[in-house]
Amino acid sequence: MKKHQVFSAEKSQTWGSMLLFILLMNFTGACENKPVSMTEMRKNVSEKKLNADSVTVDTEGTSGQILSSIKPTGTANSPVPGENPEEGSTGSETIKVETFNREFDFAGSVFQPQVWVVTSGNKIFRFKIDKEKTYPRTDWTIPSTLGGGNRTYVTEVGLLVGKTASGGNGAEIWLANEAFGSEAKLIDQVPDALNGTRVCVTSFKKDREPYIGYIYTEKVNSKVKFVEIPIDITKDLKVDVSRKVSFTSTTGGNVAYSCFVDQKNNRFWAGQEIILGVNLNNGEFLQSESLPNFGWQLSIAGSESKYTGKLNYAIAGDADGNLLNAKIGGVYTYTMTHEHLTKKVFTTTRSTALIVTDVDCFSTNQNCNDKSITFTNLPESSGPISSLNDGRVAILSRRGADSSLMLASLKDNNKPESGLVVEKIADIPGDPYMYTDFTGGTMYAPTVEQTFAMREGNGLFVKNKKSDLTITWESASTVPEDQMWRGIKVLIRCYKEDITEKPEYDRVLPVANSGVATKVNVPDCLTGNFDHIDLKLEAEEGTSVFTKSKKMVLKVFQ
Repeated sequence: MKKHQVFSAEKSQTWGSMLLFILLMNFTGACENKPVSMTEMRKNVSEKKLNADSVTVDTEGTSGQILSSIKPTGTANSPVPGENPEEGSTGSETIKVETFNREFDFAGSVFQPQVWVVTSGNKIFRFKIDKEKTYPRTDWTIPSTLGGGNRTYVTEVGLLVGKTASGGNGAEIWLANEAFGSEAKLIDQVPDALNGTRVCVTSFKKDREPYIGYIYTEKVNSKVKFVEIPIDITKDLKVDVSRKVSFTSTTGGNVAYSCFVDQKNNRFWAGQEIILGVNLNNGEFLQSESLPNFGWQLSIAGSESKYTGKLNYAIAGDADGNLLNAKIGGVYTYTMTHEHLTKKVFTTTRSTALIVTDVDCFSTNQNCNDKSITFTNLPESSGPISSLNDGRVAILSRRGADSSLMLASLKDNNKPESGLVVEKIADIPGDPYMYTDFTGGTMYAPTVEQTFAMREGNGLFVKNKKSDLTITWESASTVPEDQMWRGIKVLIRCYKEDITEKPEYDRVLPVANSGVATKVNVPDCLTGNFDHIDLKLEAEEGTSVFTKSKKMVLKVFQ
């Protein structure tokens, strides 16, 4: 297991006796190291100690479960002690503590935005969408003999790729993760897949446990099969194939050409000749009549919707699970994505056109003739599209070896007619023949929990002495809306190791904007009568727009 040196302390003359220590959580892109489950985190991290010398912790990300109830406390408006080095400084000899660095790894756009690209030549590229616009790239290869027709989904353990069945040998499921090195790993084989059928992949949670899933058509009787495999980062392949479960439909047909996951209702939909769903809670297959917007027709002149088979090239869904499968204004549509921040659906046409439509036109708004606008400033053959949920969408222009990756956004989210901003960020060496989610825009938000354990000694921490805590976070995005804390609850609790039962989490509310310290007014954290701090981040119920934060700093003052 990989270890990183993350804490050291040395004496200095700065900040008097006010600054005790700084704890830093870095939120980076997918698979910088190895993510761990909440169970594993509770087993391992709770035993880690901070002292005046050094400590090592497993630099792995977390995904996990809600552990306890929440009661709102805290304020962002209280004075923050010690932020001014002149305030309260005694000039006495104190401890200067280097940054406590704990990296959490997320594959999705929940935190630092990123885009994954797969080519027909079995190459994988991941681009981090950084503030500096350097867009660093990481490469993998897929050592497979199967060719194009890739189906993708960004998970908390990396990029999941379903390879089209060919040669009578079935299909394959691959995963790209930095822990694997420069080659993706084959995590499952699908020998009974119908020749030529796509295998559409996803990730979801059931009973608070994360899973990957995929759907395909069997070659013997053309029945549709859905397979779920638990994610388990303690396993070499990051999944526990020994616990794989399959569900088979009573009806047949090709469905897996394209798909989308409805995280809100925990359903998975796939469509080709027919559109079929899966209740992810129990594996029950669903007919298209179970779609929230079944039978809805767009009111835009010349438009058409369909719920019994694929109409556009690749079906998609919005945050409420409504099907996006339509021709808009008589125009052939290729791929669609729901951009959550702007509440728009961005649609490509495999040409230079990009259609932007209010999302409620697909479910509740019957007056949409003026709610859709078409732009024509994309490169030729623009096709696969996926949302970053910060106002931007990633678009791939498929032109063989001359392909490219772009980011597109409205100049003014409230006035689509103001224009479209398109920025090319990379050339793609190969044909990015791939769908459906390649940004993590539809991924659930992983729950993060970190335990900080402290020891007395060398002036580092004094038990039972009044304490003040602050948290400060830094946005990973330049988008104005991402300078505000959105969609994620910040929970904290302080306690002594020898207690029989940990206290409930308290919610820090409100959380100040990026770069501004928020005082933590949690009673158990103010007395100094503790030696452990638990910090947890978890998604607000029913939300799909999340702050993109690359780090969070917890400071303790005495």
